[in-house]
Amino acid sequence: MSQYISQPWQQLLKANQLDNFEAFWQLDAGWVEEPNFRRGGWSGVSKHTLNSHDGSHKIIYIKRQENHISRSLRNPIRGIPTVRREANNILNFNKQGIPTLSLVYYSERSLEGRRQAILATEELTDYLSLDEWLQQWQQTPLAIPLRNKVIEASANTIKQVHDAGFRHGCLYAKHLFLKVIDNKDVSVKIIDLEKAKPRLRSRHRMIRDLATMYKHTACSNTARMKFSLYYFGLKRMNNSVKSDIAAVLKRARRKLKRNKAKVRHESNY
Repeated sequence: MSQYISQPWQQLLKANQLDNFEAFWQLDAGWVEEPNFRRGGWSGVSKHTLNSHDGSHKIIYIKRQENHISRSLRNPIRGIPTVRREANNILNFNKQGIPTLSLVYYSERSLEGRRQAILATEELTDYLSLDEWLQQWQQTPLAIPLRNKVIEASANTIKQVHDAGFRHGCLYAKHLFLKVIDNKDVSVKIIDLEKAKPRLRSRHRMIRDLATMYKHTACSNTARMKFSLYYFGLKRMNNSVKSDIAAVLKRARRKLKRNKAKVRHESNY
């Protein structure tokens, strides 16, 4: 996919003079994520408000990239803009009913040897990342039933990704966004799909993603156990699940050990 414009957003984009690549590229919007320079180029995120004729407005996030390239077996030399894979994954997740972002606009171009790409998505209004939820719990503990629903909704969403044949590839708590509805239901959106890929082996998908989640999420052992039970759809542990969780924890500890060794190595220079 080299260009996509969401049909429901076409008129609103046009009314705000954002119906073409150049208009998006030249948009004067401050960075909410300062451009990071890697992969041979740069990538940054801006936030922008679209105004309607009736006085209402919608907020979008715009990721702009230049020469920010990802290479794979299918594109080993020229590669593709990293946001192209993210845009494709958003559309694929939406088709399969996996709750994620709404894609508003995607396009790319080559200009004087520079490969530029733009991805725009709708703001997740009133959602907080799982990281933010966990921080709030430390200050003001949630009622146990609601806390369990947050854990269950998070586990079920990740399981849905894996059951669809995907590995997220960068599964941190900050990439799960949740909103409580009427103080009883929990809506979840999973974001940052740049590294999401199909993987044939279900156990491989589970171990890789959950190891990342377990390693980087600060929560109690009780919450971690409940998450595991919800993920596997069980009321109590069995030997098979214990084996899977042991494999997850083993990988998480191995990654932590490698990271510590890397930090020690770098500190010697």
